[in-house]
Parts: sequence; C-alpha cells; structure tokens
Amino acid sequence: ALAAIGISNAGLRLKFLRSETSGVAVWGKIFGEIKGQLDAAFSEETAIQNKLTAFVVIPKDLEDVGPKWIKAFVMTQITEAFAVALEEAYVKGTGKDMPIGLDRDVSEGVSVTAGAYPKKTATGTLTFADSQTTVKEITGIYKYHSTKENDAPYQSEGKVTLLVNPSDEWDVKTQYTHLNANGVYVTALPYNLRIIATPHVAIGEAISFIAERYDAYVGGGVTVRQFNETLALEDLTLFTAKQFAYGMAKDDKAAALWTLSIPAVVPEG
Repeated sequence: ALAAIGISNAGLRLKFLRSETSGVAVWGKIFGEIKGQLDAAFSEETAIQNKLTAFVVIPKDLEDVGPKWIKAFVMTQITEAFAVALEEAYVKGTGKDMPIGLDRDVSEGVSVTAGAYPKKTATGTLTFADSQTTVKEITGIYKYHSTKENDAPYQSEGKVTLLVNPSDEWDVKTQYTHLNANGVYVTALPYNLRIIATPHVAIGEAISFIAERYDAYVGGGVTVRQFNETLALEDLTLFTAKQFAYGMAKDDKAAALWTLSIPAVVPEG
C-alpha cells in the first residue's frame, strides 16, 4: 500500500510505538520524547507534522556476533516497524500527532475534534455482483474522482487505486476472475482499476484514492544512534531511531470510502 500511495522525500520532518505482535504504531508530537521499545523479539516503539521514533534494546552479549550483524539486525527491525507505522497512518491516521489518513474527512469546514479528523461517510456500495454491475460501480468510482472538491475537472482515468482488507480481497477477486476461450483463468477489472490489500482497511470497507492527490512525505533517512552506557547496569545496548513524515489529501475528493457488500467465499471441505 505504501508503494501505491507514493511517498516523496522532501526533507520534512514522525513518532511511534509498535507492539511486538500487532505492529500497531502510536504517533506523537515532533518535540516529544522517545517512547516504547523494540525488544529482541521485536516489541515496542514510539513520531513535519510528526516525528516517528523507536528504540531497540540489545543484550551486550550479542555484540560478540559482530557489529555489522547487530547493525543489520537493528536496521531491519526499525525499517519494518516504520513501514507498518507509515502505512497505517497514511490509510487511517486521525491527524492528531500523526498524518491525516485517506479515510479521513478533510472537506472544507469539517469539524476537527481535539486535532482528530472524523472518518469519512461511505460514498456508496460496491458489490461486483456481475460484469454489468461491476462496470457501473467502477465507473461510479472514476466519475467521483473526476472532479475536485471545488468542482474543477480532473482526469482520473488510469489513476485510481482501491484499498481493501486482505480478507475481502479474495471475495472481490472471485467476482472478476473468469475462464477465457483458451481455457485460461483471467483476472481483470474495467479501466485497469488496481486493487491492493492492506490490514488497515476494515473488513467490509474499501478506500479509493488518487495517489498524486495525496501528499505523503518523509524527511530524509532514518537516523539511528547507539548508546552503550545508558543501560550499562542492565548489560544492554540502546539504539534510538527517528524519521519525520507528513500526510494529507489535497482535498476531500482525493479519496473516498465505500461499503463492500460481496458474498463471502466459503472454502470447501
């Protein structure tokens, strides 16, 4: 999903907390402190609009393995954790100490509560019931994005991406996969609509958006610092990391929320 959104590096300035099992991130103010921890099994982290920070604690005994291995190990965990945090924020971030996600209402005059933008109201329902219905529904998506919030025309052809939950992805695919005359199964949608799965979209919902109409920026690379004395009594080495990010749609019609109403595929057996 991050690739589809299209992140630019603009030297801007993120903070986050990632749990070991869920990969959920918590964002914070740019001048806030570093919170959370990524343990060796990979636990927590804490993020211009916002700063993304994390720290990793490694037992000093692991240094016997070699500094290059330790650095690669730390950077891999931080990179993966930051990617999870960024994707979640760009999809459903509230805007409170974090980017404003694609599923947020950013229409002119929208009521923002304590810095948090409200979630969009569904624009319509997608069923992919049959070929004719699918054409009409996808036409509706492209037509919605063919104008900006100020009613100025916009060329949306070939530029729309649809985000769905991984569980719904397969239900959608069954609706537009067919056997062609050569006996080959073909999966294709009208107008080359791209469908991408992300766990950050709720089951039963979908988000359509125009990547070039959503501003997603990160500032520079990930800055990692090593501290050997901070947790010396615990015989641990501390690594801290930070990166900066920004995210917001150019206007409310850059993205739309849809309700999915598709019969679920039930496995046989």
